[in-house]
Amino acid sequence: MDALDKLIQLANLSGALDLRCLLSGPLELDHAPAPAGEAVYHVVLDGACAVLRPGHAPLELRAGDIFVLPRGDAHVLSIEARAAGALRIEAHGEVEKRHNGAVIVKSNCSERDPAVDLLCGRFLYAPRALLVDVLPDVVHVSFSRTSAPYLDPLVQTMRREAEDAQLGAPSIVTALSTALFTMVLRAWLASQPSLAGVLGLLSNRRLGASIIAMLERPAEP
Repeated sequence: MDALDKLIQLANLSGALDLRCLLSGPLELDHAPAPAGEAVYHVVLDGACAVLRPGHAPLELRAGDIFVLPRGDAHVLSIEARAAGALRIEAHGEVEKRHNGAVIVKSNCSERDPAVDLLCGRFLYAPRALLVDVLPDVVHVSFSRTSAPYLDPLVQTMRREAEDAQLGAPSIVTALSTALFTMVLRAWLASQPSLAGVLGLLSNRRLGASIIAMLERPAEP
């Protein structure tokens, strides 16, 4: 067992895929702060959008990006119009929701091509989980890059299960969401040139053994 695996076990982490979003803009979707013990994630399957957070520059997301807020901070997803004639959603406009047997599908596109295709979900973890406490406010990786080739097959399987809604699909997308957290962290850790503290130890196979020893026997000096 490596240090990352141990910390994930101690966090009692589980994932959930809540929404498949097929949306056209201009549109801004407010996300209130998540309850304690919840991280939120967005996976951009196609198109583009921006994440707006108070006090931070907008972060542009494109197809292949995975965006995680480990502490579930409030944010806004901003979607621009795909073309001049794109649908504008007013305060009273309709964003339809339907459950397809696997996930809730949220759309305002009718027969139009969406400006963005998203998978949106949550990661649940135990209170004061060390792994989450030491993560930054934002974890952002891309599953289209060759440095993390293992992410693309996982995301495409989640997409297929969310679309096809065959027997057992809800259980499958839940299990895949849990695996997604670990794979995203692996890809993010690999992309960091230098890390300090617990994360620095996690990225070092030899020193990571010290973390495991302390976590398994906390009563010892």
